[in-house]
Amino acid sequence: MDPAYLLDLFAQFGPVRIRRMFGMQGLFAGERMIGFAGDDALYLKTDETTRGAYEAEGCAPFVYRKATGEEIAMSYYRIPDRLFDDPDELAEWARKAETVAAQTAHRQAQTARRAQAPGWRSGFPVSCSTSAKLAMAAPKRQTGTQPAKW
Repeated sequence: MDPAYLLDLFAQFGPVRIRRMFGMQGLFAGERMIGFAGDDALYLKTDETTRGAYEAEGCAPFVYRKATGEEIAMSYYRIPDRLFDDPDELAEWARKAETVAAQTAHRQAQTARRAQAPGWRSGFPVSCSTSAKLAMAAPKRQTGTQPAKW
């Protein structure tokens, strides 16, 4: 799609930046990618809370085909064709995609922070021996007159 056309299409939404990516055009709101455009299709980011609206309109996800032939459906769904003629509603859908992109970025940042926490790997201190890790992971014995429950 023509970049000038995309900028005009998203004018009701607000400023978007277009960046060439993998033979397509990535659509960015600030630093977050909210969608992308191919030759004849426009895709916006979805999650479990927004995907139903796309599916109800008969829209499909973008499917990436690996060199092995394996197909992977991504979280970007093609927008309904009617949105090309309704910039106000397209802006609403784009705002939802922006919210999804922000939430996804937040979750990814939390996961990265946990993975990089000093001294911890797989939930155990790095200094722990294998036997200590097994002992920490083992179910605790109950004490008292009750039979032990494992």
